[in-house]
Order: sequence, then structure tokens, then C-alpha cells
Amino acid sequence: VPAEVAARAEGGKPAFVDIDPRVFAFVLEYLRSGELPSGSTRMLENVRAWATRTGMQALQRACQDSFKRLDTGMVAQLMNGQMNLAGMDMRRLDLSGMSLDGARLTRAKLNNADLQNASLAGAFANDADFSGADLTGANFEGVTLLRAKLVGAKADGAVFCKAKLDGADLSGGSFVSANFSGGFGETSFQGAKLDRVNAESADFSGAFLSSTSFVGANLARSNLSSANFYQTNVDGANLSGCNFTGAYFHGVLGLATATFDNLCGAKLEGVDFNGVDLGGKDCTGANFQGTNLLEVLNLHTAIGADLHGAQYYDQSGVMH
Repeated sequence: VPAEVAARAEGGKPAFVDIDPRVFAFVLEYLRSGELPSGSTRMLENVRAWATRTGMQALQRACQDSFKRLDTGMVAQLMNGQMNLAGMDMRRLDLSGMSLDGARLTRAKLNNADLQNASLAGAFANDADFSGADLTGANFEGVTLLRAKLVGAKADGAVFCKAKLDGADLSGGSFVSANFSGGFGETSFQGAKLDRVNAESADFSGAFLSSTSFVGANLARSNLSSANFYQTNVDGANLSGCNFTGAYFHGVLGLATATFDNLCGAKLEGVDFNGVDLGGKDCTGANFQGTNLLEVLNLHTAIGADLHGAQYYDQSGVMH
């Protein structure tokens, strides 16, 4: 609020504001909600000019950000041209079914946008924000999403094959039956956060998940075959019914608090098995070579476990 207006208000005196009523309506809405309503570029220029004159720096910045806000028609026009949507504000827009293939979306704001069945194949979306967006059935194949935010996004059935999601935050999102597959690490999540995601029946086969956090995640019945879980945190995760064939689990953390029914075919060297309960778990084909199982619970009721090369206590209490 301008200093002279605030001073008169504190003194209980009426304040006179010399301003076009149409501009003042924008100012009042901003003061009430913290957001500017949609308006023409000329109107926003008038609001910014008044904000500059009265020293309202936050309102100045809000006007500047609004100049970057697009509508659906403008997005379509830009996609027919240079495809450069970097830094643009597309929050809450209905972009469902639209083709954004190859678009430059670096630092773009797509919070709560509707991108159902849209295609963004090959797009560059580093540091973009898709938080709360509806990405159901969307195609993100080959998209670069380094450090992107997909917090709380709904992406059931979406395709992320060969996408780069290093450092991205997908926390709390829904990715049921989503496809993140990528042979030889073509799909990468290094250092990403997938805490509390619902990724039931998703396909992570061949994905590179090094140092990724799956704390509290639901991965039940997901395909994790040949995925690289190096130093990944699965604390409290639901891994029931997953396919671990050929998965690399070196240095995995939090397995003691995770829910799982099998480790079939997994490569388990260096996994922290302290306090892990393997009772009744199907370990057929799992490779325990070089693994410390001295603190494992119910090891001798594990199904099909080949302990060759592992360190463990036998049923007589003899350490091997």
C-alpha cells in the first residue's frame, strides 16, 4: 500500500487516491488475493505505471509476470512459430490434447493446467512447474525435465519413456500405470524425489533411479526389472508384487520399513539388510553375493534364497 495512504489510514483519516477506477479495481483485487485478474496489456501497463509511481514494488513485479501470461490461443500461435514458451505463464490453461512436441518450456509455469492427452514429446522443460497439473495420458517421451516440479500432479497412464527427470520433484503425485521405462538408463531420475507418489502398476523397467527418494511411495505391482536403484531410499514404500528381475539394488536404504513380498531376480550387493524381515519372502533367483545378512530376521524361512557368497548365521547359529 502507498506510504501516504497507509499513514492516513493509521491516523483514522480518509484517504484520497487519484486513480482511474478501472485501474483501482485491479489494485484492490491484488491487495485482496495477491494475484492480478486477467486484463489487456494496456490495462496492465496502466496498473504497473501507477504501482511504479506509488512505490508498490510487489505489484510492479506482478504486472511484469502477467505480461508473460498466455491464453490457449496464444500458445497455439507460438507453437506454429518458434515454439518458444520458455518462462511463460500458462497456469490453469486448458491445453488438453494439444501438441507441444519439441517446445521450449524452460521455467514455464504450468501449475494446475489441463494437459490431458497432450503431447510434449522431445520438449525442453528444465525447471518448469507442472505442480497440480492434470497430465493424464500425456506423452512426455524424450522430454528433458531436469529439476522440474510435478508436485501433486495427476499423470495416470502418462508416458515418460526416455525422459530426463534428474533432480525433479514428483512428490505426492499420481502416476498409476505410467510408463517410465528406458533401456540402459535412458529414463533417468538421479536425485529425484518421488516421496508419497502413487505409482501402482507403473513401468520403471531399465530406469536409472540412483539416489532417488521413494519414501512412503506406493509402487505395488510395478515393473522394476533391470532398474538401477543405487543408493535409493525406499523407506516405508509399498513394493508388493513388483517385478525385480535384474534390478540393481546396491546400497538401497530403508528396506526394513518397506512392504514387499519378493526379491526375485534382484541383485542385492551392498543393500542395508539390518532389521529386514525375509520370512516367507520369495527370493528365488536373487543374488545375495557379498551381502551382509547377519541382522536379517527370519532368514531361514525365506523362499528359494541362495545365500552363496553372503554373510549370515545358519540355523545352528554358525556364521558363514
